[in-house]
Amino acid sequence: MSPSNLTLIEDRPTHDRLIAHAHNSSQPTVLYVSNSSLPACKAFAPKLEALAERTPDVQFLVVEFCTETSDLFKFAPNQLPVLVLVKGWWARTIMGANLGELERGVRGMLEEGK
Repeated sequence: MSPSNLTLIEDRPTHDRLIAHAHNSSQPTVLYVSNSSLPACKAFAPKLEALAERTPDVQFLVVEFCTETSDLFKFAPNQLPVLVLVKGWWARTIMGANLGELERGVRGMLEEGK
């Protein structure tokens, strides 16, 4: 079962609405762009879910990079997964399945508001 703070984005209107909310909110958000057919993405997905369970104060948005969503991003499938950390108008991109870097980024976003 997915944590309640993990949301799947399947179309442009949902993407636009949730990203606009992230930019207008003080809640930290992680946007995870992946393709479940790629081995690196398959291996990283459970780690992302576990991090989401441990950090309920962070919103996690998941985009399956496919024909319906590919026009939303300037990434190529061989660059996936891509993680974008967002807090207000601040954003940071992490290329690849780097859990340590993601955890540091999430901690930084949470500590910034204290």
